[in-house]
Amino acid sequence: MGKLTIGGPLKLWSWAGNGVSFSRPRPDVDDFARVEALRNELHRLRGEVRRLEEDKRDLEGRVASLARELEHARGENPETLATS
Repeated sequence: MGKLTIGGPLKLWSWAGNGVSFSRPRPDVDDFARVEALRNELHRLRGEVRRLEEDKRDLEGRVASLARELEHARGENPETLATS
């Protein structure tokens, strides 16, 4: 049988009785550099997500603390602190 190209560099070769083997072109140095750059970017982004999640937890804690303080202050003097 002949070769059948499936959309791009992947080529499917089939021989009678020999099964199927896949042949791909050798990646060039730029491909390795791109993969490494993408891995580094992924690592950086994961670190940024962790930092943002920590910031979010800190801010949620501050909001909860301020809400408790506000409720406490309203309980002591409800007429002067009522806003709505």
